[in-house]
Amino acid sequence: MNKIFIICSKAFYKDIPPIKEKLEENGWDVFLPHTYENPNAEYVGGSTFLELYEAFMENKKIYLWNEIPEGILFDEISGFAPEIINGNLDLVK
Repeated sequence: MNKIFIICSKAFYKDIPPIKEKLEENGWDVFLPHTYENPNAEYVGGSTFLELYEAFMENKKIYLWNEIPEGILFDEISGFAPEIINGNLDLVK
């Protein structure tokens, strides 16, 4: 079974359930952020950027739900060559 880890800011935890369900329907073994079940806990894994960097360094595919946000880290995130899926979970392969 293919494995996928969802990473996002706590502000988007409310959006995870339908994403998780669709990915599981498509055969993925879904892993959630460490603090998903307890969002008030200290976030052990670091910032989302560092998690993207870790995935990049381990040659993992990176999917972004939305376009890369304009800002100070735009070039760095672009360098990770993520696949932008714009909410289409059928593009996760």
